[in-house]
Amino acid sequence: MAKHQKPAAEPELLRLRAGDPEDLSIIASCLQDAILPVSEMAYAASEGRFVAVANRFRWERLSDGDGFERIRSALSFDKVRRCQLRHIDLRDRGFLLNLLTIDVQALDDGAFAITLLCAEDRAIRVEVDQIDMKMGDYGAPWTTSAAPRHQHDEPPP
Repeated sequence: MAKHQKPAAEPELLRLRAGDPEDLSIIASCLQDAILPVSEMAYAASEGRFVAVANRFRWERLSDGDGFERIRSALSFDKVRRCQLRHIDLRDRGFLLNLLTIDVQALDDGAFAITLLCAEDRAIRVEVDQIDMKMGDYGAPWTTSAAPRHQHDEPPP
């Protein structure tokens, strides 16, 4: 008689939406240390949308003790009226940005400036009429040998 193997558990995929600065701070914590390939970013001015794909470190899995994982995550900002880059060359399609955090500032006219702050003083700033951002994991996670570390961090478990 053949033994039945328990099917592998489906990965828990995050699906988040931000409508205000507080929501964005939660998404920023999930995206800390994500890798953003320049080749996976696009600004569609006519649609008022900025999209990117990130290789997100799964911080929420650290307590599981099963090692470290990354997963692909799609990011979408809607109602974008302007997009600016700092120290990022879109022609360098193989360049990888290391996302540190997301900053949001209210503008005088009621709009918002959302800045994806990356290592080495690189940044992506999108100005939006209102905050409408989505983040969603997709695909299967993969293991990575170590957790990201910062200068003043304690060693990972």
